[in-house]
Amino acid sequence: MNYECTFCFIRSFENLLKFHPIKEELKNKLVKDFISYISAVDLNELNPEIARDIHNMIRNIMNNPDPYKAQKKESNEFLLKLYPELKKKVAKSEKPFETALRLSIAGNIIDYAQAQEFNLMNTINHVLTADFAIDHSEELKKNIDNAK
Repeated sequence: MNYECTFCFIRSFENLLKFHPIKEELKNKLVKDFISYISAVDLNELNPEIARDIHNMIRNIMNNPDPYKAQKKESNEFLLKLYPELKKKVAKSEKPFETALRLSIAGNIIDYAQAQEFNLMNTINHVLTADFAIDHSEELKKNIDNAK
């Protein structure tokens, strides 16, 4: 884990506490447990492993298996309404695979841990027009086409 990732985890944790109606005493326990965990984390551990551990801790203390359930439901309902339009966009695209890939990237960017207000349309529009930082899309397409 890069030191900068620590601050991202802290912001995510803070957003979770702000967004959910949690009693003050439980917030204090969560903060103590979080600080203990994050201060002892092995910096060679991968970010997804750290995030998993933090979210498991939060779910256990809050006794809530999915703290982001309401936001995910709302996003899914919104995107299901957009699906026919997005499907047409892929079908009409000069590069349908790349367009579908970009839309899947937009879906993967959605992160309510980082922001309580998340503009799905801005994310979709940005991903559809932005340059890839690293573009292995042709290689990915070939691998998919050749997969058994």
